Amino acid sequence: MGNAQEADIAKVVEFAKEQDCGTIATVSREGQLHATYVVQAILPNSEVIFVASPFSQHGKNILQNPNISLLIDNRGEAIKNPHRFGRLVIDGSIRMLEDGPEFETFKNYYLERHPYQARFFNYGAKLFILKPQLIKLHMGFMPMPAVDLKL
Repeated sequence: MGNAQEADIAKVVEFAKEQDCGTIATVSREGQLHATYVVQAILPNSEVIFVASPFSQHGKNILQNPNISLLIDNRGEAIKNPHRFGRLVIDGSIRMLEDGPEFETFKNYYLERHPYQARFFNYGAKLFILKPQLIKLHMGFMPMPAVDLKL
């Protein structure tokens, strides 16, 4: 990874850390689209983790088709100052983390940021990790993205 790509990933991580939530879009095996709200935590390498029930529609879709799109934005800024409105889109593949050391490491990282999410693990929620393949960060209403990475 070159210095320019590292700098772009740092911008993406900084933006995503300022937002707690995002919207994922999933597709079922039959091609049915589904979008939902998730509480996300981005890792320094631009991978994103969130909690979901494998029994929810988006959880079922992820298990059938691991390709998803995640939108993280600061839409409140659009009203105050449209030039500060940011939209981060991360397309990639996702997997559910199984119990074990890796799961515990990511769970602890996630709960440090969102301790109120701990209760969902008591109801069978699982931790998912998104590995980016395409990242676009748009700031303001510029026609070109501030960051445009294909990984």
